[in-house]
Amino acid sequence: AQKGCVIQLTANALTGTWGAGPQKLALWLLEHQAAHVIASDAHNTDSRPPILSAAREMGQRRTP
Repeated sequence: AQKGCVIQLTANALTGTWGAGPQKLALWLLEHQAAHVIASDAHNTDSRPPILSAAREMGQRRTP
């Protein structure tokens, strides 16, 4: 039997908040159906607010 794992993308990586490199990898994972969850990185509401709407929209456009 095959074993696998769930791959989680951080919304900020997907939207480009952390730069082009992380965004490129996040988009590649989506386009190759290798990511399963998009999550916030909300450690606090000041510097990392839990805003997922932009990442959700990008995910919807990138997946078949």
